[in-house]
Amino acid sequence: MKYILIGRGKMGKLIRETASAAGDEIQAAFGHDDLDQLGRLGKVADVVTNNYGTSIPMVDTASVLQRTLEIVKEQETAFICTNVQETDLCGHRENVAAYADRLRVADEWIEIGIRDALGEDDILIVQADHGNDPTIGHPHHTREMVPLMIHSAHSTPKNIGIRKTLSDVGATAADYFHSKAPENGTSFLPLLLK
Repeated sequence: MKYILIGRGKMGKLIRETASAAGDEIQAAFGHDDLDQLGRLGKVADVVTNNYGTSIPMVDTASVLQRTLEIVKEQETAFICTNVQETDLCGHRENVAAYADRLRVADEWIEIGIRDALGEDDILIVQADHGNDPTIGHPHHTREMVPLMIHSAHSTPKNIGIRKTLSDVGATAADYFHSKAPENGTSFLPLLLK
């Protein structure tokens, strides 16, 4: 039973609300002995306190996702929050080639490694907190809608609609672990189990 959240950029509000609020609530509900790992990798390890698990600050996309895969394979029950920062950095630099390369690296690790290592009850979420188009002509965040991709063995491909807030991911994590819901967000777990 693992809930793996992979995001890009700094993921400020998402990281704080999901990894901090839901993570602490999940740990409190499960108890330290029942949850093998509360893992935070990448930039999230620098910006969110982790009182119950492992925090590994790193930036290189392949390294971050390789360690995520190792944790997925090692742990039976885990909440893993991974942050891929390099696409955000490449977007700010307006470096299209580097941005595309980092996306290719992430795609390979997520598809071939992490997704294939998931157990029947695991959920994988890949999303971003904002746009950062390297071709737009400025180094600032862009306002397009961001992806929310979810993989679960219990779910068939479907559209879960446009979410009102990124906090829905945290609420879904709490729901998945039968924990107290965070202050913000609406769980979309029931939509995945249909």
